[in-house]
Amino acid sequence: MIDPYEFSEIRRQLSNLVVMCEVIEVQKSKVRVKSIDGIESDYLPVLSSKTGHTAFFSELEVGEKVVVLAPGDLN
Repeated sequence: MIDPYEFSEIRRQLSNLVVMCEVIEVQKSKVRVKSIDGIESDYLPVLSSKTGHTAFFSELEVGEKVVVLAPGDLN
């Protein structure tokens, strides 16, 4: 049986894996975001998709909503 503390920690980590955020600062291909809980991140890299021979990158703007994949803490 899983220890209640261990279960609680696993649940916390899973709930923080995908975080809805808002862009608060942009610096080239990195951004800082703020979660709906008010947690502000350090600079995070931005993923860009590429199909075939054409790569398209549209720089994010302050205020845009984004999804952050955070396997650790947001900071």
